[in-house]
Amino acid sequence: MKLNRVLIIFKSLNDVIKTNPDDADAPSDHEGTLTQIQDDLDELGIPSRVIGRDNIKRGFKGDLLITLGGDGTFLAASHIAGDIPLLGVNSMPDHSVGFFCASNASNFKDAILDILKGRLKLRKLPRMEISIDGKVLPCLALNDVLFGRSSPAEMARYELRIGKRCEHQKSSGVWISTGAGSTGGIHSSGGKPMNIESKYLQYMVREPYAHQAKVYSILNGLVRGGQKIEIIPERDAVIYVDGPNIVYTVREGQKLSTRISGKTLKVFL
Repeated sequence: MKLNRVLIIFKSLNDVIKTNPDDADAPSDHEGTLTQIQDDLDELGIPSRVIGRDNIKRGFKGDLLITLGGDGTFLAASHIAGDIPLLGVNSMPDHSVGFFCASNASNFKDAILDILKGRLKLRKLPRMEISIDGKVLPCLALNDVLFGRSSPAEMARYELRIGKRCEHQKSSGVWISTGAGSTGGIHSSGGKPMNIESKYLQYMVREPYAHQAKVYSILNGLVRGGQKIEIIPERDAVIYVDGPNIVYTVREGQKLSTRISGKTLKVFL
């Protein structure tokens, strides 16, 4: 694979300090990793450009997106990557979760050489398409969607539809996850880990409310291929896409619909 143009997506130092307030080494580790990978790319004759995570936009033309930070930076980049492959670099392995990061400062050059020579595997990870009342949202979820009320203390009331099955429920909300996200929030709620390249979606109702001995029949499960998971809120609700930063409102009576997208994410792992 040829690398003629590379973009490095960089988590800001302010964000590093906010997420690691008690660790004085985290900012210097982060900056040091940036310097290291720039030096490695220069040595290999590969042009690169650095851009802050908060300033990334769709439409970048290039051969590779390198994310520098942890999984949060990787997820942010996944929303704008399009058809460009990603390589995650964990800049602070002692401080940051890097599930999607195949590299760090010590082995980055070897990883780039493996990409150039075709030795590092390019995987295609399924993503989730999300629509509200038929309007498809611009970002595809790599990890998960969390449906619920804007306050975690409020009960969500909604109709959950899985294929021909439907049920009115009250609960804290609903997790919907891809295979890549199945070891995250949904797993903490009782879900099961899946293969990272699984073409299933998994759903899990959070803290179902047992009103008058009500027993719900649709609480968790898997949905295959193009089959949809649909939720119609009976009160205004919100969804969080791949974490807390991307939030959409789903109004009372609107239909939230999710399914596996035909557009995968290309990742070196």
